[in-house]
Parts: sequence; C-alpha cells; structure tokens
Amino acid sequence: GGGGGGGGGRRQERKADTFGLSVLIKNIANSSSPESLKAACERFGEVRDVHIPRHFRSGQRKTFAFVEFAAQDAADEAIRSLDKTEIDGSVVDVMLATNRRKSPNEMRQEAAEDSGRPRRQDRSRRPDDRN
Repeated sequence: GGGGGGGGGRRQERKADTFGLSVLIKNIANSSSPESLKAACERFGEVRDVHIPRHFRSGQRKTFAFVEFAAQDAADEAIRSLDKTEIDGSVVDVMLATNRRKSPNEMRQEAAEDSGRPRRQDRSRRPDDRN
C-alpha cells in the first residue's frame, strides 16, 4: 500500500523555476510602459510578461516593474547589461526579483493590515473633510 499523494509538488517546482526568471527593475520613469520596458529587455531573450504594480488602494503606479523572461540566461544578461543604465530617461536598478508578484487576495490582505497603522503622510496631505 501507500504510495500516492505526490502530485502537488510539480506545480510548486514550476513556480520556483519561473520565479528565478523574474527581474525587478526599480526607479522606472513615470513615462515607462510595459511596452517600452519589454522593448528594452527583449534584445536579451524572450520576454513572457511585464508587470508594473499599482498601489492597491490609490491605484497609483509603483516605481518598479517585474519582467519575466523565458530563459535564465536572458534574465542574467538583462541584469548585467541594464543595471545602472537609462530606460525612458530614468537610471534604473535591475536585479533578480526576490519576491514574486502578489495575488489580488494578498494585496487586499496587505491593505487591511495597513489600515490599522497610523498614516501621518495622508493626514498632512489632505485635511479630514467629514461632513
């Protein structure tokens, strides 16, 4: 008897593999688009996806992007070649992504946890206008 039950492991391995192919580009320009970042990266190899995260509550774009490559050597070459260079007029920091993209549920959870913390910046930016 025994045996079975090992089917779930493969999916996790695949996620870990693609995770190693994601490059984080920090300090992107406001004018940067997924298309312009893809164009800057695809000379190193096939780009599967470009994602510029948005703040969950405000919807504002964050100042970094994730670029997923089809091959590890393409990701490594992009990191070596693009780090500290200019893309769309902004000098960027390029590194292997150490965090994977967050799911919408994870973003909601994070926003809920943030709501319990004092937000000094928000208060100074706009007066409380409860009528």
